[in-house]
Amino acid sequence: MILEYPITLADYSEILCIAIIAYKLSAWLRKDTHTPLLAYAYCYGAALLCAYLFELPVILALAPFITPIFFIMGIILHQESLQKNIITHKHSTQTIPPDANWLEYLLSSALMHINEQKSITFVLEHTDNISPFLIAPCMLNVKIHKSLLDIMLNPHIYETNHMVWIQSSGTLMSSQAMWKNPSNISFDDNINKEFSLLYTHKTDALVCILDQQSRTCTLIIKGNTMPHLTTYNAIQLIRKHIQCAAETVITKKVPHETNLQMHNR
Repeated sequence: MILEYPITLADYSEILCIAIIAYKLSAWLRKDTHTPLLAYAYCYGAALLCAYLFELPVILALAPFITPIFFIMGIILHQESLQKNIITHKHSTQTIPPDANWLEYLLSSALMHINEQKSITFVLEHTDNISPFLIAPCMLNVKIHKSLLDIMLNPHIYETNHMVWIQSSGTLMSSQAMWKNPSNISFDDNINKEFSLLYTHKTDALVCILDQQSRTCTLIIKGNTMPHLTTYNAIQLIRKHIQCAAETVITKKVPHETNLQMHNR
């Protein structure tokens, strides 16, 4: 087939832009470990290409109307996973080894300082990155040890409306973290719990609140509240949550990668 006009620099620029957009979209779809959205997109594109090559006018005429419908259906069916792909990304964390005792150090140090404060709140980050949801003016990023906790939980440093941000690998990220508040509402215990319910429902993070009066723990996991827990029960639930979240990530990732390998073959 002979082209009626030569390819210009503008044509090359358009091809380059389309290629970059297609690559970015494919990389984004590939992050969905729940369903192989990228494979579905490739199949749909291949179907349109076949319709063009074999000159199927009915399919080509309906394509501009069908494509938006499939796009909207994909968003509706996979809105949870797509939303997490937009606002969070997974990062590798180490599960707690059997002999790790940083969690015991954390709660024991908090109980020691709870008499001097109304409450102490911890937010534990696991595989989902929660930094887009937090404001932390002072980042530490150091391994947890007892002497450090005694300093960070000192009432002259730690404020009740702040949270201690830690990772499940035993890393202290900040002792002055707060949930981002677009409405600029003044934080209190109730507002903090509402934000904690929201963000733990969308991620695998959890929030632990130690109360001064009852000296018990309240865990917020997956948008659910578990009040009046002893420190021992809280530690066991936190360890179980971390282990279950890690197993869920592995279970979702392995079948998806297997399907991609079979599709590539």
